[in-house]
Amino acid sequence: MNSSSMPPRILIVDDELAHMRALCDTLRGQAYDTTGLASGEAALALLAAESFDLLLVDLMMPGMNGIAVVEAARQIDPDLACIIMTGEGTIASAVQAMQAGALDYVVKPFKVSGILLILARALETRQLRIANARLELLLRQHTDELDAMNKDLQLAREVAERANQEKTTFLSSMSHELRTPLTAILGYGELLQMQVQNPQANLAEVGNDISRIQAAGTHLLALISDILDLSKIEA
Repeated sequence: MNSSSMPPRILIVDDELAHMRALCDTLRGQAYDTTGLASGEAALALLAAESFDLLLVDLMMPGMNGIAVVEAARQIDPDLACIIMTGEGTIASAVQAMQAGALDYVVKPFKVSGILLILARALETRQLRIANARLELLLRQHTDELDAMNKDLQLAREVAERANQEKTTFLSSMSHELRTPLTAILGYGELLQMQVQNPQANLAEVGNDISRIQAAGTHLLALISDILDLSKIEA
C-alpha cells in the first residue's frame, strides 16, 4: 500500500497498445502513477513483484481474459481494487466481473471525466476495505487480550480459593493442635494443685505431672512459634 503522499499506482492491462498507452498518458496527467502492459500474464508477474493500488484491465484479450486476470490478481493482493473495461459489454459479463471481485465495469469508449470518477470511487472503496481490515484486526487483538486477561483472572481466583481453603484447613488443624497441649497443661495443673493440697501426695507422681506440664508447654510454645513464622511469611 502506497503512502498517502504518493500518487496511487494504477496497472493498466490492454492488448490494444494504442488505447493502453493513451490511457496511461491521460491518467498520468491526472496525478496517477501508471504502468501499462499488454497481457494478463505479464500483469500477474508484475503484481507478484510490485504493489499497486488499482488494476484496470480489458475484458477480451488473447490468453487470459480480464475476469481471469482479476481473479488471479486478487489472490496475489486481496486489497487490490479492480476495474474491468470492455468494448462489448453485456449484463452477463458485468455480473461475472463483479463475482470475480471487480469493483466496477466500464464500457469503451469512455470519457476521461467518467473514468476519473470510477477510479476515485474504486480507490476510496479500497481504502475503506483496508481500514475495516485494520479495525477487525485490532478488535481480534483486543478480544484475544481480554480473553487472556479473563483466563489470568480465573486462574488467580482459583489460586486464591485454593489458598483460602488450605488456610481454613490449616487453621482447623492448628486449632486442634493448640488445644491438645493446652488441655494437657490445664488438666495436669489441676492434678498438681490437688496433689499439693494433699499432705500424703506422692512426690514422684508430682514430679511426673510437672514434667508432663513442661512437655505440653514446650509443645505449645513450638506451635505458637510456627504460627508466628507463618504470619511473617504471609506478611
